[in-house]
Amino acid sequence: MQTDVPTGRMSGGPVLQTDVTDAITNAFFEELAEVGYGRLSIDAVARRAGVGKAAIYRRWKSKLDITVALTSDVAVAAIDVPDTGNLRDDIREYLTSGRTVLTHRLAQKIIPDLLAEAARIPA
Repeated sequence: MQTDVPTGRMSGGPVLQTDVTDAITNAFFEELAEVGYGRLSIDAVARRAGVGKAAIYRRWKSKLDITVALTSDVAVAAIDVPDTGNLRDDIREYLTSGRTVLTHRLAQKIIPDLLAEAARIPA
């Protein structure tokens, strides 16, 4: 899964390992689907990923930051449809991709929860 997390060494800091970022990303989505944004905690994501909280905070500043970054990456990837050279096929690919994402077991739990949170907390 593509993320906005920089790779390599960050301004003299530790090297961010892709496998750790992937574990955090997977744990984040599983935890978000299970408990929702309101009850989501960085501690729980870290435990689920098998990493320390510092590994998460090296990549993202807050719960909101990780949520926006990771869900945005998934949303952008979902609408990234290759140009087939034919408008009808482009639209078909776009709709197929959207259906695939929206019917994913995690998305079916996460999207309604995040929409409710967005209405409750506009930031």
